[in-house]
Amino acid sequence: MFNLITAVNGKLDDPLIREWAVQFYSDLPKQAYDERIHIETDWFHELFIAQLIERGETTLLSRLFRALPPQHLSNLKALFLKNWVTWPSLLIDCAAKVLAIIDPEELLRLFENDLNRFKQGGVDPLRFVSIDQLRTYSNDVPCTVFLKQVSQWVIDKQPNDFGKTMLVYSLLKVSQHLDWDTLESSINSVLQIENNQSHPRRLFESLFTGVFGHVEFLKMIFDREKFESSLRLTALQAFFVDSAPLEKLDHWLQLPPSLEEALDVLENLSHESSSCGILLRLLRDSTGITEKLSSKIQIQLSIAACLQGFAKSSLDTSKLDLMATVNLLAADLDNPRWTKDLIDHLRSFDQSRVTLALTSQLSEDLDSYGAIQIAKAMGGLAYPAFVEPLILAMAADQGDFLKGAASDSLTEIGSSAQAALIKQWDGLDDSQKIYGLSVINNIHGKAAADFAVTRFSELLAEDIESACELILASPDSRLLELLKFELRRKQPLIDRTFYICARLLNYDGPETQGAKERALVEFERDERTFESMETGDIPN
Repeated sequence: MFNLITAVNGKLDDPLIREWAVQFYSDLPKQAYDERIHIETDWFHELFIAQLIERGETTLLSRLFRALPPQHLSNLKALFLKNWVTWPSLLIDCAAKVLAIIDPEELLRLFENDLNRFKQGGVDPLRFVSIDQLRTYSNDVPCTVFLKQVSQWVIDKQPNDFGKTMLVYSLLKVSQHLDWDTLESSINSVLQIENNQSHPRRLFESLFTGVFGHVEFLKMIFDREKFESSLRLTALQAFFVDSAPLEKLDHWLQLPPSLEEALDVLENLSHESSSCGILLRLLRDSTGITEKLSSKIQIQLSIAACLQGFAKSSLDTSKLDLMATVNLLAADLDNPRWTKDLIDHLRSFDQSRVTLALTSQLSEDLDSYGAIQIAKAMGGLAYPAFVEPLILAMAADQGDFLKGAASDSLTEIGSSAQAALIKQWDGLDDSQKIYGLSVINNIHGKAAADFAVTRFSELLAEDIESACELILASPDSRLLELLKFELRRKQPLIDRTFYICARLLNYDGPETQGAKERALVEFERDERTFESMETGDIPN
């Protein structure tokens, strides 16, 4: 029987195979634990990654660092440190996320060295966009000193408005390490740039991320300007401390209070919450900031800060019954803080009851963030009974975010979801086919190959890129034969797909070399284009 993991061994010296291998691994379901571990061990072992680093394959390393668990790279820290100064900004961003987990102290030291080099010229300022990864750093004093220095040159010496704005967003995400003057001047510098914008949303989402650690209540308040919401805070009592005046806060969401009324509540919260104190000081004392904000935005920020102040710092799910848990999951909030805890709690209930409750909830409300959370919960639990409602959630009349969540969850459910999509293919609408094909692809295997053989001409005619991705996910000798006839097109995607499948299947026919050469030309062109993004140069 063909073993794909074994078939790759000895072939990762080929750049086309390397690129495919990283993409294949990245697309695997989270729950494909054994397959992931085998690939990490057999394909992406330390020697392989070390060779990539020594050869300077920064584009592939960026993708690999994003895909692999940070702990898998921990023994390569010395190579990170050795090569850091030569790596481009995109790779720095990926490497910083790894070092933030395995050695945050070393990450700070590297950024300090970068800052010293920047002062002498020749360092891309966007290398510092990743300083938000320093939020994992536990020693406040050296981090505060460094961030103050970064802030000063961002504000005083960064002439590019886009670069300055991006760097301030990163600074604000580590605002727990910023002193007051640094925080205030950083916010003010962006408001001066964005003074023609009535709603500097991303600025304040970055601030709330740094100050409170999560932003779902701020997003909810901003979203209510444009979208109706059925959310009632009184239904979310479990998320808040007992003293939270939820009826009053619900009333504020419908009819905003005066700024002073909101600030009075925020002031009371600031006695127990330093985070609330920061927002209070910004909105009450920082006239340089408030004069650039409309009263509406100031009130919105005040209400959001109050909600964060009343929110619990931990959630005890043990006393929640099934429907209470489902209703909290279905709250109309974008990526709420306690989603994982609530999904884990669902596992303590009878599976058939959970299935009925989630399926009913999803069918009742498909137009809110809550539907997305319910779809994600279905994937987290991965019960086969969720396949049908999730396929319906990918229909053309549903929102893109829900379709994406449903597709991801079907992928996590695995082979039963793949089988259902293949069986129902002719009855699916175009949207279900688009999202469903990625599910069939990511689960891969013989069923995917059989499907690709049966539907080869149809899939190639509808979307050549998606068809090639499906074939590459499940290489098969029958597909190789079908692809031979298509080589007459001299189409780069087909050339690449044919060549990679041929290598993996150990086929070396007369067509292979020509397909490889054409695929390599396109690959190298794409690499030059990607690398040029780091320098700002557009390749010919």
